[in-house]
Amino acid sequence: MTAIQIRRIIGVTVLVLWVIALVPRFILGKGERLVFQLENWVLLFALILSIPYMIMRTIYAIKKDNKHKGYYWLDCVGTCITLLVMSFCTVCFFLDHKLWSNNDYIVCDEFGGVFATDYILYKRNGLVENRLYVVGNIFLNLKPNHVDYTIYEPLDLIKMENEGMDVEYNTKYHETTFYRLSDGHRYDKSKNDPLLTLIGFRVCCGEREF
Repeated sequence: MTAIQIRRIIGVTVLVLWVIALVPRFILGKGERLVFQLENWVLLFALILSIPYMIMRTIYAIKKDNKHKGYYWLDCVGTCITLLVMSFCTVCFFLDHKLWSNNDYIVCDEFGGVFATDYILYKRNGLVENRLYVVGNIFLNLKPNHVDYTIYEPLDLIKMENEGMDVEYNTKYHETTFYRLSDGHRYDKSKNDPLLTLIGFRVCCGEREF
């Protein structure tokens, strides 16, 4: 296989990856994304694979026109730096960390600002994940070791169990928080005991736990 054929194969692959990465962003509605963030992973690979393609294009252009060698190499280096920066930004801001999931729901740790991160609930719908609402957030002084969710659909409840370390005071913490599944309403801590009692009663009676 010649260098020209390799370059063309890489070029076609890059083009296909860019199409797969960008088209869903125009087709999907607000708050929707592909499962497993496929469009973001494809975007990352498209950016990375674009670098060797640009280098090969530059080498090919230099061989054809030696008079503008410096210009071509400068253009190539600038393009590579731009793509690397964009790849880094993609990893930092677009690829969320999955905290928890079951067959129907997934919770991701997303950038919530300079001093906090938000836990966002998504609902799977075929190949699409629909963003619902915030089901928890963690500030910089808290270092969670374990975050778990239990969804009780018949009760319209989400139970969040969060435990970890408060690095500011060097103490362990554990909190139980309830949310309403239908709209994400966060219940006051004073409601915890009645809700735990309700859950215990329904589970003992044979209600299904998700």
